[in-house]
Amino acid sequence: MSRNPKRGSARWAGVPIFIIESERYIQLKPLSHSLLYELAAQYNGYNNGYLSLTRNDLAIRGFSSTRSNQRAIDALVDACIITRTRQGGIAKGKGGKRTCNLYAVNWRPIDEKTDDPLDNGFSFKGGFQAWFTDASKKVALLSR
Repeated sequence: MSRNPKRGSARWAGVPIFIIESERYIQLKPLSHSLLYELAAQYNGYNNGYLSLTRNDLAIRGFSSTRSNQRAIDALVDACIITRTRQGGIAKGKGGKRTCNLYAVNWRPIDEKTDDPLDNGFSFKGGFQAWFTDASKKVALLSR
């Protein structure tokens, strides 16, 4: 099959409309919205659960306040829009090597790799749709 010439092959960052219209998303601050798009831009269809928002990467992209960035990331986790799949820090078993936090967007399934497993005991395998269905009575959607 050939590619649709209108579509092209450029990568793009997408966040589903049902996320953007949810109350949880609307109540987030603009920095959280921006960082969500930074995560979505990293997603390639095969790496959900291995997305990162490191201090250095964010500073290069213009997000210079570490404290504000962490608050915005925590707000995304608290809103159940993203999930932390690995807690970063200084690893004890890897000779003191630093590791970053890893995240997954909750509207896509997690793509766990056999050669690089996520944290032991990590049980989240669902998607944002499951949360959305469970909480649909509490979440008001904007009408178009």
